[in-house]
Amino acid sequence: HLFKGREVTMAKEAWSNEDRQAFKAVDGGGPAGVPAFVTQRVTAVRAVACGAVCVVVLAVFITVVCVAASASSSSSSSASTSSRSPLPECSTPAPSPTPATAGSYSAQLEGRCSGATLRQTTAVATVEACQALCSEEADCYFISHSSELTCKRYTKTDCDSLTTETDSPHTSYTKLDAPWQHIVVGTGSTASCTEATLSTAWELVKGQVRIDGVHPLAVIEFQCGPPCETATISMSTMLIMNRGGLTMKVNRQDYAAVVLDAQGLDRILVFGTLDFIGSHNRVLIQGAAVGKALVFEGLEFRNGRGTAAGDWLTLGGGACIYAGYGAEVTIKECIFSSCVSTGSGGAIAAESTGLHIYDTVFENNQAATGGGFWNNMIPDAWGEYNIGFTLKRCTFTSNQATNAGGGFVFQSSAIEDTYSALIQDITFTGNVVTTYQSISTIDRTLNGGGAALIRVGDTGTLEISNVLAEDNAAGNGGAFVLYVATTYLDRSTFRRGLSYGNLLYSGEQSVVGGGAFFVSGGPIEVRNCNFEDNVGKLGGAVSAQNAGIDFYDCSFHGNHARSHMETAYGNWDNRPNRAWEYGGYGGVLWQEQWGADGTQDGGDPSVHFYTYNRNVFQNNSADNAGAAFEGGLYDHSPTYALQHTLLFKNSAFCGNWMEEHPLGLGNGAGSKLTGGRHRFENVVFGGNVAATGTDTVNSRHDVRHCCCIGNEVAGHCANCFTCAADEEVYIDTDVPGMNGIPISDEACDGYAIVPSAPSLGYTACVASPVSTSCS
Repeated sequence: HLFKGREVTMAKEAWSNEDRQAFKAVDGGGPAGVPAFVTQRVTAVRAVACGAVCVVVLAVFITVVCVAASASSSSSSSASTSSRSPLPECSTPAPSPTPATAGSYSAQLEGRCSGATLRQTTAVATVEACQALCSEEADCYFISHSSELTCKRYTKTDCDSLTTETDSPHTSYTKLDAPWQHIVVGTGSTASCTEATLSTAWELVKGQVRIDGVHPLAVIEFQCGPPCETATISMSTMLIMNRGGLTMKVNRQDYAAVVLDAQGLDRILVFGTLDFIGSHNRVLIQGAAVGKALVFEGLEFRNGRGTAAGDWLTLGGGACIYAGYGAEVTIKECIFSSCVSTGSGGAIAAESTGLHIYDTVFENNQAATGGGFWNNMIPDAWGEYNIGFTLKRCTFTSNQATNAGGGFVFQSSAIEDTYSALIQDITFTGNVVTTYQSISTIDRTLNGGGAALIRVGDTGTLEISNVLAEDNAAGNGGAFVLYVATTYLDRSTFRRGLSYGNLLYSGEQSVVGGGAFFVSGGPIEVRNCNFEDNVGKLGGAVSAQNAGIDFYDCSFHGNHARSHMETAYGNWDNRPNRAWEYGGYGGVLWQEQWGADGTQDGGDPSVHFYTYNRNVFQNNSADNAGAAFEGGLYDHSPTYALQHTLLFKNSAFCGNWMEEHPLGLGNGAGSKLTGGRHRFENVVFGGNVAATGTDTVNSRHDVRHCCCIGNEVAGHCANCFTCAADEEVYIDTDVPGMNGIPISDEACDGYAIVPSAPSLGYTACVASPVSTSCS
């Protein structure tokens, strides 16, 4: 492999244009009567190539013998040998909640210019190895076929467009930009890596331009000691570069970890003109914004400080990295800790840039907005920006913001420019948004999103999967605040989230809540998720406004809607004679004004089903109304103005309960639905208890093949619902304890179901509904 990867490549690169012309002449490409010296040169070059091939064959033979001997030796041992991990064992473990294989993140464009001449083919193992072979004179392409990892170099062409070219249905070419200069910081020891050596490399990259006046790509690589050691570079001055096209990395498999420590004095890295940060700061090349990439790999950033200096609003952001307008940022296997900003983005502020983060840790960072990072994808009038947001295999722990987004904030233009975002295999733990108070303004984005605030515009799509969110808190949306046209949420768990309200002064009210998340603006589909022990003001787990939600195979357990709270971030109270925000509704979900498509004032209800299929709702509670649900199609008027419809199927409501309220509230242990027409099919209601009152207002229910047992209102047996006779239709549905039907533990056996929801053992009343003592 060594000879194949280096010697053969060097031999090929040594062939000159004279060699190529000689080959063409001897092989029939030139005129008759080839001179003798040309034939001699071709013969000599072919001999070199043949020798190289022979060396490769010998190396392969030796390798096979060694592997066979190794296999024979290991067969006598009971211990198996595992493959080599990507990082040494002493390094920080992979932060993802679920294991995943790292992918190739350097891909920019697929295909190649048709007609370009193949110059060189080299076997490589990674995209980075291919990029290291690129030069200014050739376009490079990496073939990602599983059985052929090769780097192909083509002659430089000026094609305006790329055409996809494949050798097989599974082969794709990925174009790689060529680095201009590879600068090494350090000589192999920890002492060799200092602020001075880094500054020298920085200035070399910063000041150099090509003949055409353009800054080419560059790489700064740290070689600061052996693996399992740490080289800390104490920074006293921030490094500013008014350009992009830079990769900063350390190979932690072969060299020591590198920490860039700002010692709480200033930012660490700034890309752009500092005077214009916050006014679409631009990464400039000859006065124009460009899409040059910024890549950071394997580094740790610590103790950066971003403070406002009187220039622009977000000047205080990006304590560790500030990437200005027009760049595209990729971060891999990095750590950001204790970075504090007074503006947007505790560790990272990326303005109108594409942002892609993989296998990275954010811990104990702080900012006004976006404790971990802030990514603003709203371009200015020039419209020059890169798009895309990707977040994979990362952890956010104990990050904090005072306005919004304890973990991070991502936002794009709400109208003109919308993008898609991907969030996968992420853990959020203990991230918070602290108190935000306002006398005259109600803004759900303020004080919202303990883990993250995400705004993806009017046509954007958000995909979230394999997320674990625990102990996050905010005034609105304990984990997430989502303003997205379409959201898909899958295989995630939200546990012990807290939404404590906006703490507005007397007389102000706003719809905020959702211990797990608050969503507005578009439909959201939720599958295979757990919501446990979350607490919210309106909606213990979820609060939604103008956003239809479909739940499939989900479990809701122990969520609670509170009418008053005392938290570390402030106290508020909605009990009698308190003039604060209203709360305590919807132990699981608060939903208001469903159907933001103009049908709130009427329309065909059959068109607007929001589906809850194969779900379990158990031991949820609320102080005022709706232990499981509140607000269905919420309408304060006594009409059926909102005609959207809920469809509950193959689900169970068990052991949900209501607090007794001094004003006679405490309505709807299973649900409190106001407005609209709702359908329940094959649903079990068992052991739900309401203090008093009724469960529905201005609603019509169709109840088909359901069973209700042990449900109580003020100590008396209750129907599935307590609507007026003309508002409720029961089909093939028995209610033990009413209409002469005896009460027994087996009364609902014919209806008992076991949904496929991941209910974590909370299935007692689903498998066998509880008995009751109500009369």
